[in-house]
Amino acid sequence: MRLEQDGIGFTAPLSGFHKMVYVYIDERPCVFLFILRFYCFSVIMNGWGIFIFIQGYIHIYLANTT
Repeated sequence: MRLEQDGIGFTAPLSGFHKMVYVYIDERPCVFLFILRFYCFSVIMNGWGIFIFIQGYIHIYLANTT
């Protein structure tokens, strides 16, 4: 049984690693893809939010020390 023939294969970033995820047609791929897309979007947005917060904190700290 080959997974490539039975489902749709795609890679999703998961903590810096690429994990192969297979979606089977009889398991409601629309809901699964929506959840996976929302998860990836939330991880990326949280990462950018933390990065911008740290950059802003450093900027304010350096502005107060000079």
